[in-house]
Amino acid sequence: MYLICVSCFRISSEDLLQDASIALKRAQAQTLPEKTGILVKDVPGIYGPGSSKVNRASTVKSIIEAAGKTYSENSDKDVTKDFIEAASLDSAIIPKHVPRRSLIPFGTPMLDVVRAHLRKPDTWKYPNEEVLTTWANNRGIGFNALDNLDVRSLVIGRSSGKLIEEVHAWMDKKVMISEEEMPTSVTAMLLKSHQISSTDLRRIANAKPGKSRVKLHSSLSSDSDVESVDGASTSEDNEWVSIPANIIIGDGITWLLSITLPIVEEDGQRFYEKPARQPEMMDLLNDFPPVVGVEVKADVNTIETTAQALGLGRIFLNRFVEIETLMALSGWLHHSRSRVAVSYVMLGVPVNRVSSNSNHRWWTAFTDLDRSFQTLLAFDLKWIHLISRILLICLREEIIPDPDIFCHLTNTSQKEFLDWWSRWILLTATRVFTDRAKLYASTTRQEALASLRALDTDGRQMPTPPRRIIL
Repeated sequence: MYLICVSCFRISSEDLLQDASIALKRAQAQTLPEKTGILVKDVPGIYGPGSSKVNRASTVKSIIEAAGKTYSENSDKDVTKDFIEAASLDSAIIPKHVPRRSLIPFGTPMLDVVRAHLRKPDTWKYPNEEVLTTWANNRGIGFNALDNLDVRSLVIGRSSGKLIEEVHAWMDKKVMISEEEMPTSVTAMLLKSHQISSTDLRRIANAKPGKSRVKLHSSLSSDSDVESVDGASTSEDNEWVSIPANIIIGDGITWLLSITLPIVEEDGQRFYEKPARQPEMMDLLNDFPPVVGVEVKADVNTIETTAQALGLGRIFLNRFVEIETLMALSGWLHHSRSRVAVSYVMLGVPVNRVSSNSNHRWWTAFTDLDRSFQTLLAFDLKWIHLISRILLICLREEIIPDPDIFCHLTNTSQKEFLDWWSRWILLTATRVFTDRAKLYASTTRQEALASLRALDTDGRQMPTPPRRIIL
């Protein structure tokens, strides 16, 4: 059903599936040009901060005002709440002032194209129609998304070792279930950071575990109660650093695990309670499955470089994949890779990138967050989960389109073959990044692949693609 408001169309998942089926039949009936492996072509002038048509501010403003509310940037909480109430969990929302094929180059979100394609009898059976329908009916954001979400919330230093072990086993089970639905070898992760001064971080590092409370200062300027740490004054050599306030992993639809730092607030002043070493928490973090995310390299770096100073022990997340790397592998040649553009093209829904800082309280345990921010976190995690899987499906259909042939040649079932294939993609894409100048200049998928780069042992970008990419 198409529901029309003043500034946008709401299109149900059922109608989108019908639209995608019709579009696929028309495409199959046409004589196609030479194949280039392009997944999404560019439509100039629609997205980006320089565009008056679709950008992060105009998207949120139009959705809120379409619901008859007044848009105001004064309150992060109010904007988030108004946006969620005005958006939709199970429908696409398409702005009326932009031609649909400009907003979404194929005319229908890639999620629905994938749904229509995988209905064919001779293609891959993972994910099945039930899973795809669940994705489609949870493509957007809504408060009721929390109703079916199984949440576990841990606070470092406060959650007991027994509880952490139970959650560890629960996480492993949830990852296994997700892999049964669709083998990917990666789990969605996002990180909400909190900034503290580098002087405070060094003070935390020098504090005694389990018995110390360190005041977190809100300014880099020198205060009378702030002594020098390791020879660094607060007025010199001091800078803001990010710490991993809230580590979130899961699919955002059926399960979510949140791990927060022991930060407390009393009378407007924040303190860090340095935890005693928890072997169970170290085991849990070091046993995270391979993760996928947006700018996940920076997230992993934040966790790994500050964990020991914060009293968490040595943490090493060995395997991670960037969403942008999957986009390059899949042939995404749309010049805009903003979340606004990717969300419309892939899911057909708007995203809120205006109010997303929880009033600087992401260190709050998930269960204690305002419901608006809980919903926003769950959506951000789900967004990573859905986008990564749609991209992997598109990549799979590009390079191994006929399951019967590949399974026959390897003497495997579809599940067995896809388990192997997803591990191969993980090994190919882990810790691989894009040379954005070369990526933006790409006109074919092969050129996009040639933009991928690994880092050498000193963290510098290699001048050519990794050999495993070229192969």
